[in-house]
Amino acid sequence: MSDVSLLTDEKLAVFELERINAQLPQLPMVTEHEFCSGVYARTLHIPAGALVTGAIHKDESFFVLREGRLLVSSGSPATEVNAGFMAITQPGEKRVVIAVSNCVVTTFHANPQELREPEEIWEHYTIEPPANLLEMLEKRKLEASL
Repeated sequence: MSDVSLLTDEKLAVFELERINAQLPQLPMVTEHEFCSGVYARTLHIPAGALVTGAIHKDESFFVLREGRLLVSSGSPATEVNAGFMAITQPGEKRVVIAVSNCVVTTFHANPQELREPEEIWEHYTIEPPANLLEMLEKRKLEASL
């Protein structure tokens, strides 16, 4: 999957939201990494009121809300979900969530290489935005204002 194929107007809007959100005070979030034979689980503890944008993944993975209540959007209107919700994150998807209450979210990824270092896992499983993303966002804003 090429980086260019990921840059729909919808995803550019999420990247813009992500850019704006990064300029605001950030809430502390605990991330846990767990492993078993061929599987990597990444757990994020999200405080109530937090807006979180996810990474774009190369492969599908499970997304499970273990505790709390979230507003979730993956390119469609936001849906409110409760603990026990599970979805499959599709390759190329970029999710936005808002924690209605304190939440615990875990994503499960196939890990046949048995990678153990979080930075190496991040590089292996996610797609970085293109280097010219800021230029693309500015161009999008300019076009929208015309």
